[in-house]
Amino acid sequence: MNDFNPLEVVTNSELIAVDGLWPSFHDAEIHHFNYWKGDMGSDEDVWEGPDIVLDLELCALENPFFVKLRFSSCCAVKMSAENPDNIMFNLGMEYEERGCFSNGEPLPPYIAVKLIESFGFHLEFKCFGVEVLDRYEEARK
Repeated sequence: MNDFNPLEVVTNSELIAVDGLWPSFHDAEIHHFNYWKGDMGSDEDVWEGPDIVLDLELCALENPFFVKLRFSSCCAVKMSAENPDNIMFNLGMEYEERGCFSNGEPLPPYIAVKLIESFGFHLEFKCFGVEVLDRYEEARK
């Protein structure tokens, strides 16, 4: 399986690229966390998996900024209690195989996501898409 390259996989990654590279999430602070459970049985036969949206401050960069990320169609979510600091050590993402269709073709892989904690908020899950929704310079209320 190919290595996970966020600049190629994450939608709108160019919004947060720093000198053409994926930025460091080392010591990023979590300012907002939203978990939407999805719509798995609507009357219109629309099946939407859970989404996780995070507002993060990338404060260890030379020129810090905030980023809003959306992870779509999430499953296997594991989360611990939060701490007032909500500082993460890093953000890890990699492909994870899911098995094969009945014809032997491989299923599309999961994106396994882990917010590696320093203090407080621990979060890991699997998803099918990652998108940069916004980049901004000041905290929002």
